[in-house]
Parts: sequence; structure tokens; C-alpha cells
Amino acid sequence: MIKTFNVTNLEFFFKKIKSKKIFIITGKNSYTKTKINRIIKSNLEKDNEIKIYFKTQYLPTVTELKKIIKEINKFKPEIIFAVGGGS
Repeated sequence: MIKTFNVTNLEFFFKKIKSKKIFIITGKNSYTKTKINRIIKSNLEKDNEIKIYFKTQYLPTVTELKKIIKEINKFKPEIIFAVGGGS
């Protein structure tokens, strides 16, 4: 399932999810300049296992995409979130 959320809807969604393993893909700017870092700390960290992957480039290379896929397969998340501008 692919969904698009604004920050307010995402905060509501995070409060309602039942998943315990969450993988988040983001850039450092998106993570720090949005409220997503505070939402994660206040709603997810205490009851969930979270892995955050920070992209190294604005547009990920094939090499970086392979690394992300490897991390996802190793972590085995129930939910994957991508936070950012759409790259």
C-alpha cells in the first residue's frame, strides 16, 4: 500500500499503528526540518523497534538503492516510511 500523508495525518497514523518494526528512509534535511523527528520520538520510540536510513544524496544512486534494499531485508520491517520531497 502506498499512501501520502501530511505531517498532521502522519502523527495521527503513528498513534494508531500496531506494527512494531518500522523502517524510515529520509534525508537529513527532511528529518530535521520537518516535525517528523519529534513525531517519531514522541509516538514511536518507546514501543517500537525503529531503523532510520539517511540517504547520502538527493537522488539516490543504484548503489545506494541496493544498500537500502539490503538494510530493509536485514531488518525485516512491518512498515516502511519514506519522508522527504519525493526523490
